[in-house]
Parts: sequence; C-alpha cells; structure tokens
Amino acid sequence: MGRNGVTFHDIAETVPKLIEQRKTPSIDNIREYLGTGSKSTIAKLLREWKAQQGLRPEDDSHLPPDLTELVKLLWDRLRQKADNQIANERQEFDAKIMETQRQYHQEHKLHKDLQQNHHALEERLHQQMEENKQLRATLIIEQQEKV
Repeated sequence: MGRNGVTFHDIAETVPKLIEQRKTPSIDNIREYLGTGSKSTIAKLLREWKAQQGLRPEDDSHLPPDLTELVKLLWDRLRQKADNQIANERQEFDAKIMETQRQYHQEHKLHKDLQQNHHALEERLHQQMEENKQLRATLIIEQQEKV
C-alpha cells in the first residue's frame, strides 16, 4: 500500500507551528517538521497556502516588524548609494566621451590640414619638376647653339 503524500491541510497546520517556533516556514523546514514529502509538492502547496493568506510567495511577514523596517531602510540606503554611484560613473563616462570626441575632432582636423598640405606640396613638386624639365630643355638648346 502506498503512503499518503503531504496535503494542503498538512502545510496549513505546519506553517503556523514553525512561525511560533521562530523558524522560517521554508520547504526544508516544513519537510523536516513533517518528516516526509517531496520538495516540489511542498513548494506547490506552500505557494497555494501563501496565496490563500494573501501573501506573495517571497513575503516574509513572519519577520518582526522592526527587523523588516530595518531591512527596508538598509535597502533604501543601498539603492540610493548605488543610484548615486551610477550617476557619478555616468557623469565621468559622459565627460570622457566628450573629451574623446573633442580629441577625435581635433585629430581629424589636423589630419585634414596635413592632407591639404601634402596635396599642396605634391602640386608644388610637380610644378618644380615641370620647371626643371623646361630649364633642362632650354639648357640643352643653348648648349647646342654655343657648339
């Protein structure tokens, strides 16, 4: 004959007893208290029980209110600190981006100026080579006339 599984009634009776003992009504604690039951069955029934009680699955209403308030205050401080740190990091990041963009534009302008200068020098070299060619031709003609 098969054994009887854990029922909703078992969970409904066990959770208040665990809370009275100042134990968290976790799956493992319920299983230990009952001495039987699969974790998946206990988890499902515990979610159902919490839903019937109007609790969210992660609700820790069995914690003392002072502790809950303290945790909330700590959470708010940590979140504020993290938000401030994120804002500071974002500000530094934005400043670095702007500086990098400024440097890029400055380097881009310098590159453009150098390209123009290079082009002008190439043009001047070409003209001087042409002039040199003409002077050589003139020199050759004058040398031939002298001879």
